[in-house]
Amino acid sequence: TRVGAVDSTAYIQNLINTQGVADLPEGTYYISSPLVIGITQGLIGRGTAKTIIVGMTDTFPLLSYEATGSTETVFFGAHFSLAGGSRGIRMHCTNPANYMSVSRNVFKYINFINQSVSSIHLDQFYGFDNNFFEYINFVNTPKGIHQEVNPAYVSGETPSMMFMDKNVFTNCQWINNDVCLDLDSKRASGGNMWLNCRFDNNRIIAKMPNQIDP
Repeated sequence: TRVGAVDSTAYIQNLINTQGVADLPEGTYYISSPLVIGITQGLIGRGTAKTIIVGMTDTFPLLSYEATGSTETVFFGAHFSLAGGSRGIRMHCTNPANYMSVSRNVFKYINFINQSVSSIHLDQFYGFDNNFFEYINFVNTPKGIHQEVNPAYVSGETPSMMFMDKNVFTNCQWINNDVCLDLDSKRASGGNMWLNCRFDNNRIIAKMPNQIDP
């Protein structure tokens, strides 16, 4: 159904640029390139069955959350579905020399469906700390949440070593995925909780090196 669809990329990007946290009306929106979302910006839809963003191909991340990493980084997202694309959400630091900490984010009522690589990609930054996920569904993806460390990492404290502390996932579902949680980290990660979550028909639930008592 996405072949020949109307491209809504510019429309949604303008909402983000002008509103910060964009109020996206009910509808199915097809996009041809990533929607770039900066610090304190985000998307709020009208419901997972009412506001749907579809990648016109599966070669790019649908939402690209980006920051310079010079301050604590807060993004927003709720009440929509993301279908297709290579990744549903990619988070990364645009200045690789800075220690970006993504903290105090609340993501709720989001469906991730049929991404070709991963649903949420935490891409080679410093820390993912004190975030809350509620009613998030991951369906039919190679990786539900992928936390990726810089492959050139050797030792010590670096801006792209990745760790994950005190994150709570409640009432979330992982269904028909290859790997639900692929969470690499070179600094110890601790205090992460999966509360009342469902894991059904997945090949691997969790790969968690350096996790303390998840």
